[in-house]
Amino acid sequence: MTQYKVDEETAEQEFLRMCAGRRIDTNIDDMSPRERKDFLSTKAEMVRLIRQGRLEVAEDGVKVTYRTYCGQSFTLKKAGGSTFLALETHGPDKRIANLYEALADMAGVPSKRFSALEEIGDIKALTALAGLFLAPQ
Repeated sequence: MTQYKVDEETAEQEFLRMCAGRRIDTNIDDMSPRERKDFLSTKAEMVRLIRQGRLEVAEDGVKVTYRTYCGQSFTLKKAGGSTFLALETHGPDKRIANLYEALADMAGVPSKRFSALEEIGDIKALTALAGLFLAPQ
């Protein structure tokens, strides 16, 4: 059983602050059923990570730091033009490689740092974060 470091209500507020800082729409009433399902699933994952102390949101809601199972940390800045260009680095048939390039741009590290991760939980968490941050606003 996982021991939580943050209570659920605080974690939910942290998630909402992160979304506000990154201008991510959290109004599920305006989402299609598919978008709503995906958003709520991502929200639940992010709240769980915050509760575990593996995802930290800075006061401004923009700076987000993810800590891997093995203790590495990645601080992700807000996505910008270079992040979206990174999504086309390897061509349209290389979606995961392009996602790693976008993550690398947001984290300011080489993309090989993400491909070297050994824990599937870290990979899933980081790709969920990227999906949230790169989704149409």
